[in-house]
Amino acid sequence: MSEPRTILIVEDEDVIRGTLTEVLEAEGYVVTATARVGDALRLAREQDFAVAICDVQLPDGDGIELLRR
Repeated sequence: MSEPRTILIVEDEDVIRGTLTEVLEAEGYVVTATARVGDALRLAREQDFAVAICDVQLPDGDGIELLRR
């Protein structure tokens, strides 16, 4: 059985987040998207993601620090 192709997108710009989600889902990925660091941390505790795509400047924190955590 193959691993799920799951991606977490953390991007506060609606258009960018929506476009990334649309393109990746069309390629067969299971995408979860949010605009906030706090939500991303909660989601990552609830589920494993194969990849995270994260903006650097977010309304409630730093994307680089988020990826470190």
